[in-house]
Amino acid sequence: ELYQKYHVDSVRYFILSESGYSDDGNFSEKSLKYRCNSDLANTFGNLFTRVIAKKLNPDNEWPMFNRDLLKEEENDLIEQIEGFLSKVNELYIQADFLTLTQDVLTLLFAANKYFHESAPWKLDRNNTDEKLALENILYICMEVVRIVASSMNPIIPEATEKVFEHFEIHGDHRNPLKYGFGYQYTGKGPVPDKPFILFDRYK
Repeated sequence: ELYQKYHVDSVRYFILSESGYSDDGNFSEKSLKYRCNSDLANTFGNLFTRVIAKKLNPDNEWPMFNRDLLKEEENDLIEQIEGFLSKVNELYIQADFLTLTQDVLTLLFAANKYFHESAPWKLDRNNTDEKLALENILYICMEVVRIVASSMNPIIPEATEKVFEHFEIHGDHRNPLKYGFGYQYTGKGPVPDKPFILFDRYK
């Protein structure tokens, strides 16, 4: 009955993020709706929607990463990404899904905060310096989306499959241990032909 009312990804995520693997935890549909709306739709889904927005990338080009132009807060976020990646394998070995999902949320919160404070919508793509700054913002946040999708694939496989297909990431390129920060994107570009919603919101 539960799987008829809620997406299987949502149920899997909620159980593992609330109670981990060994703890029975406390289940309620109200909590499931809240966590899935807050964590998946509003946090992960929101960042995904931001980095593929046509308004910020009207030419549908893969953003170029310019390491020489990084600001302090960007270096800090990249360091956080790499720190997260260094722990993923061990968390799966230990079946510590509670910590894994908490670390994923921490990274997503940081990326959303960085995106909001950077205000890429205020940057002028016709100005060379501002366009380079905009591309760094989009690239870094796109990398967070990709790395979270790769790391969370065993837990929310259907949603992360949508991310992989959209970004045209196949085979072992989906392995976050082999392809950490600095991925070289190829394909037709990140902007979808029509609105793309990664997670539905529960009412």
